[in-house]
Amino acid sequence: MKKSEANLLQAVYANESQPGEWRSYSFESLRWLDKKSLKEVRSWKNEDGSFKTTTGYDLYNQGQIDRINPRYEVTKWTSYLSQKGYINSNIRSENLISISLTAEGVDMARMCSSMFGRLEILYQNNKDGLLGLFITVLAAIITSLITTLATK
Repeated sequence: MKKSEANLLQAVYANESQPGEWRSYSFESLRWLDKKSLKEVRSWKNEDGSFKTTTGYDLYNQGQIDRINPRYEVTKWTSYLSQKGYINSNIRSENLISISLTAEGVDMARMCSSMFGRLEILYQNNKDGLLGLFITVLAAIITSLITTLATK
């Protein structure tokens, strides 16, 4: 999962009161979440309750001409998250998309919000490969060292 997709999942989780509840968001407000830190994602709303947005004009001024269309970017993120089963999405109009978190999406959003959760995600995605084997062996060595030192 890319950072933008994790940020979208985090923001929808923070804004939603229950899994399965449909909320509508503008493409520009969801596009604002791209490449933000977790602290910035948590402050997605302005003081007046509206969401922070990124328009094509802002992206053009930042030199990101190839990424001006927020609908295209957000649709890529939501289709990935829908395929994984984390959200249900429905495009309402030219500027709005409705998103509902699933129970699995809530679990994943909670895991994305902490360092140990992100490490767990990394391990789950790579446990069959060489990185997973290395992490398993490292955890076994650390556990045996702690056990040996505690019994002495």
